[in-house]
Amino acid sequence: MFDSGWLKALEIPTRIIAGIFLFCSIVIVLDYYSYIDFDGFNPWSSFVLLLIWILALCILLTTGIKNFWEKFSEKQKSSREKTEREIFENSVLARIDYLSRNELRPLVDCLEKNQQSFLGYVYDGDNSNLMAKNLLSTPGGTHNQDYYPFTIPDFVWKYLLKQKEEILSRYSSLND
Repeated sequence: MFDSGWLKALEIPTRIIAGIFLFCSIVIVLDYYSYIDFDGFNPWSSFVLLLIWILALCILLTTGIKNFWEKFSEKQKSSREKTEREIFENSVLARIDYLSRNELRPLVDCLEKNQQSFLGYVYDGDNSNLMAKNLLSTPGGTHNQDYYPFTIPDFVWKYLLKQKEEILSRYSSLND
């Protein structure tokens, strides 16, 4: 099997490539204005110098384009993920307006006690509905079925705290 790990030894850091490019550029300019006679060393020396200059330029350009593309795609990905998260959170929060009285009960209890989590019966249908609507979560694991831990996700809890008075009044009006 061919091991290409030795090729990593041939990788040259970008700053060294930039130094080679700068050196070649200076020598080409000095040769062009006849400050040095580079062709006097060897007739092929100008050709080799130009090839090294072109190679260094190509490596610098591809490295720059690669770095730019990675940063650009990372920003795009993070922006897309943020947008998708906002859409998800808004759709979850919109469901609060359509909860039944029984589904609203655990959320109101948490608001009144100022607690983001509570213990409840694992097979409670209202808690299951809230979990299906992403308004409740559970850490999972093995717990007593009568005292199963439920948690309100952070973004839902922040919304509930902002809308506390409205939600409490809505809940009391549903009781009537």
